[in-house]
Amino acid sequence: MTAKDTSEMFLYPTAAGRAAARSPACALPESYRAVLEALDASDGIIPVERLADRVPDSLPREIEELLADLEAIGLVEIVPMEWLVELYLLDSAATGQR
Repeated sequence: MTAKDTSEMFLYPTAAGRAAARSPACALPESYRAVLEALDASDGIIPVERLADRVPDSLPREIEELLADLEAIGLVEIVPMEWLVELYLLDSAATGQR
């Protein structure tokens, strides 16, 4: 994942990711926990680019690697903006809203 790839990407912790962020028994390394805690504190979906502000002790390249690992094990979801727009349009059509 490169800076160009993430410009319109959003992320959020899965239920398992939120549980891991809140668990004192979480055995993940500190850098992974820091990312999960930052996402949990955001209370929703955030742009990938803004995560670096919430995890100041990590370099952007490190964050990209951490996110790839966390996504691979199902603790975060990375969603492109196009998906969010499509979901919004589908929901609007289903509910009759414009």
